[in-house]
Amino acid sequence: LVILFSLLLKPFLSVLILGVIGAYLFHPLYQLLEKETGRPSISSVITCIAIVFLVIIPSLFFVYILVNQSLGLYQDVGTQFDGTLTINLTDCARVGSLCKITKYLPDHLQIIKAQPFISNTITNISSYIIDKGSAIIQSIATLIINLFILFLTVYYLLKEGYSLIIYIKRIIPLENKYSKRLITQFKN
Repeated sequence: LVILFSLLLKPFLSVLILGVIGAYLFHPLYQLLEKETGRPSISSVITCIAIVFLVIIPSLFFVYILVNQSLGLYQDVGTQFDGTLTINLTDCARVGSLCKITKYLPDHLQIIKAQPFISNTITNISSYIIDKGSAIIQSIATLIINLFILFLTVYYLLKEGYSLIIYIKRIIPLENKYSKRLITQFKN
């Protein structure tokens, strides 16, 4: 039964860990809001909304910008190479931004042997970012489920965190002074 339960939780383990980290990081905000409102549920919901505005939305913008920049670089580099995947670095009007980059390279790196390495590296990095960005967009359903679990975890850890700590103290097979010391170490 324990093995089946662990197999069930395995896909969500990283999301649960992120939920614990989010609850830990935003706990001071939760405490402030709880002191102001006097209602743990409302404070927890407001904290979850703050996490959306402070973490999730900026992260999505960052991924969006990164994918678009990589796609632009990939297309830019693709138009600047001929069929042999080499660049004529002396033709700065045709090469454009890559010419500016290569001006800062030492002279021995500007030879024709470095050009395939540069083109392959740029192509590989851009392809990786585009593939990962596309994979994120394609897995919207999984992302929504993971975000739901993340916010559910943060909500209940903020709201019921003290009850959970008391429960953990009770089930830890240590003397009371050692369990208090252990909990204190985790708090600090």
